[in-house]
Amino acid sequence: MAVRRIEVGQPREHDLIGRRFTIAGVGTGFEATILWRVLGPSGATLGEGLIDGGGSMGVLDDFGHEVSLNAGSARGAHVILQVFGEDASGTHPPGTDLNQVRVSLFSELDGWRLYEVRSGDTLT
Repeated sequence: MAVRRIEVGQPREHDLIGRRFTIAGVGTGFEATILWRVLGPSGATLGEGLIDGGGSMGVLDDFGHEVSLNAGSARGAHVILQVFGEDASGTHPPGTDLNQVRVSLFSELDGWRLYEVRSGDTLT
Protein backbone atom coordinates (compact mmCIF):
# COMPACT_ATOMS: atom_id res chain seq x y z
CA MET A 1 0.00 0.00 0.00
CA ALA A 2 1.35 3.40 -0.98
CA VAL A 3 1.82 6.10 1.62
CA ARG A 4 -0.79 8.84 1.31
CA ARG A 5 0.76 12.25 0.88
CA ILE A 6 -2.39 14.14 1.89
CA GLU A 7 -4.40 13.48 5.06
CA VAL A 8 -7.44 15.48 6.17
CA GLY A 9 -7.89 15.84 9.93
CA GLN A 10 -10.79 18.29 9.89
CA PRO A 11 -13.63 18.00 9.20
CA ARG A 12 -14.02 14.37 10.21
CA GLU A 13 -16.45 11.83 8.77
CA HIS A 14 -20.09 12.74 9.65
CA ASP A 15 -19.19 16.19 11.06
CA LEU A 16 -21.60 19.07 10.66
CA ILE A 17 -20.37 21.93 8.50
CA GLY A 18 -21.76 25.37 7.72
CA ARG A 19 -21.48 27.51 4.61
CA ARG A 20 -18.01 28.52 5.91
CA PHE A 21 -15.72 25.91 7.47
CA THR A 22 -12.04 25.03 7.82
CA ILE A 23 -10.21 22.20 6.09
CA ALA A 24 -7.13 21.15 8.08
CA GLY A 25 -4.59 18.38 7.75
CA VAL A 26 -1.10 17.59 6.53
CA GLY A 27 0.09 17.11 3.00
CA THR A 28 2.43 17.66 0.13
CA GLY A 29 1.59 18.27 -3.48
CA PHE A 30 3.19 19.05 -6.80
CA GLU A 31 4.31 22.69 -6.46
CA ALA A 32 2.45 22.78 -3.12
CA THR A 33 -0.88 22.31 -4.91
CA ILE A 34 -3.64 20.73 -2.82
CA LEU A 35 -7.18 21.08 -4.13
CA TRP A 36 -10.63 20.74 -2.55
CA ARG A 37 -14.22 20.51 -3.70
CA VAL A 38 -17.59 19.79 -2.14
CA LEU A 39 -20.09 17.64 -4.03
CA GLY A 40 -23.79 17.96 -3.26
CA PRO A 41 -26.28 15.09 -2.95
CA SER A 42 -26.78 15.04 -6.74
CA GLY A 43 -23.01 15.14 -7.43
CA ALA A 44 -23.03 18.82 -8.44
CA THR A 45 -20.04 20.89 -7.29
CA LEU A 46 -21.05 23.28 -4.48
CA GLY A 47 -17.58 24.80 -4.14
CA GLU A 48 -13.96 24.18 -5.08
CA GLY A 49 -10.57 25.77 -4.74
CA LEU A 50 -6.92 25.64 -3.77
CA ILE A 51 -5.64 25.02 -0.24
CA ASP A 52 -2.82 27.34 0.78
CA GLY A 53 0.02 26.15 2.96
CA GLY A 54 0.61 22.54 1.98
CA GLY A 55 4.10 21.20 1.55
CA SER A 56 5.95 20.55 -1.71
CA MET A 57 8.81 18.45 -3.07
CA GLY A 58 7.66 15.53 -0.89
CA VAL A 59 7.94 17.53 2.36
CA LEU A 60 4.78 17.29 4.46
CA ASP A 61 3.44 20.49 5.97
CA ASP A 62 0.31 21.18 7.98
CA PHE A 63 -2.45 23.29 6.50
CA GLY A 64 -5.59 25.03 7.68
CA HIS A 65 -7.73 26.71 5.08
CA GLU A 66 -11.10 28.42 5.49
CA VAL A 67 -13.48 27.82 2.60
CA SER A 68 -16.86 29.28 1.66
CA LEU A 69 -19.58 27.52 -0.27
CA ASN A 70 -22.07 29.16 -2.59
CA ALA A 71 -24.67 26.59 -1.60
CA GLY A 72 -28.30 27.60 -1.40
CA SER A 73 -30.31 26.81 1.67
CA ALA A 74 -29.35 23.40 3.05
CA ARG A 75 -30.46 21.73 6.25
CA GLY A 76 -28.68 18.45 6.87
CA ALA A 77 -27.73 17.81 3.23
CA HIS A 78 -25.33 14.88 2.95
CA VAL A 79 -22.36 16.15 0.94
CA ILE A 80 -18.86 14.89 0.18
CA LEU A 81 -15.70 16.91 0.75
CA GLN A 82 -12.88 15.84 -1.57
CA VAL A 83 -9.27 16.89 -0.93
CA PHE A 84 -6.60 15.78 -3.38
CA GLY A 85 -3.35 16.59 -5.14
CA GLU A 86 -3.05 17.82 -8.70
CA ASP A 87 -2.70 15.10 -11.32
CA ALA A 88 -1.29 16.58 -14.51
CA SER A 89 -1.35 13.15 -16.19
CA GLY A 90 -5.11 12.81 -15.79
CA THR A 91 -4.80 9.14 -14.80
CA HIS A 92 -6.21 9.59 -11.27
CA PRO A 93 -9.28 11.83 -11.53
CA PRO A 94 -10.03 14.08 -9.73
CA GLY A 95 -6.42 13.95 -8.46
CA THR A 96 -3.82 12.03 -6.48
CA ASP A 97 -4.15 10.99 -2.83
CA LEU A 98 -7.93 11.50 -2.88
CA ASN A 99 -9.55 12.00 0.54
CA GLN A 100 -13.36 11.78 0.62
CA VAL A 101 -15.10 12.90 3.80
CA ARG A 102 -18.88 12.54 4.16
CA VAL A 103 -20.29 15.50 6.10
CA SER A 104 -23.69 17.12 6.70
CA LEU A 105 -24.18 20.67 5.44
CA PHE A 106 -26.30 23.17 7.35
CA SER A 107 -25.90 26.39 5.34
CA GLU A 108 -27.12 28.61 8.20
CA LEU A 109 -24.99 26.91 10.90
CA ASP A 110 -22.96 29.35 12.98
CA GLY A 111 -22.35 27.31 16.12
CA TRP A 112 -23.90 24.79 18.45
CA ARG A 113 -24.43 24.05 22.09
CA LEU A 114 -22.82 20.97 23.60
CA TYR A 115 -25.28 18.50 25.05
CA GLU A 116 -24.52 15.16 26.66
CA VAL A 117 -27.01 12.51 25.55
CA ARG A 118 -28.45 10.58 28.45
CA SER A 119 -30.24 7.27 28.57
CA GLY A 120 -33.87 7.78 27.56
CA ASP A 121 -33.25 10.86 25.38
CA THR A 122 -34.99 10.94 22.01
CA LEU A 123 -34.30 12.89 18.84
CA THR A 124 -37.75 14.55 18.83
